[in-house]
Amino acid sequence: MPEDKNANVFISNDVETQASITATIASEVPKPILYTGLAGTLPYVGTTLSTLYYARSAGLFPEEAAVALMSASTHIQVTYGAIILSFLGALHWGMEFAAYGGHRGYKRLALGVAPLLGAWPTLAMEPHTALVAQWFAFTGLVRLNLHDQLSIILTFFLVSSVVC
Repeated sequence: MPEDKNANVFISNDVETQASITATIASEVPKPILYTGLAGTLPYVGTTLSTLYYARSAGLFPEEAAVALMSASTHIQVTYGAIILSFLGALHWGMEFAAYGGHRGYKRLALGVAPLLGAWPTLAMEPHTALVAQWFAFTGLVRLNLHDQLSIILTFFLVSSVVC
């Protein structure tokens, strides 16, 4: 089957465009907010890394211990993801109260509640299903928040850590 060179150019341009958008947004977010927001992703990245570590080193621990540690790490990651999704929704309420970008009323308030309504049911799901559902929720938030710089930069880093 012949290779479609245009597809590779499209993917390359798309990656460059995303990197450019991310760099622009990151440069416009005030540094204390950016650094504090990035620090908030550390528990999520940490649980991702610990889950990967326990999964790969199952031979180093007794099997029951490795499975228990991996299960605990995954549970923490799902719980933290639900909390962060709720927080990202709460940002919309704060922006509405502060009239950031003008008052938008019920539309913005509903956008503030939607992540909460999507996140908390994931706590009752099987962990891997919950992580997939949360990934979709974070990705959906990125699409909805393209105009809100703080939310998109925080959501970008959280989605990246879920993908890891």
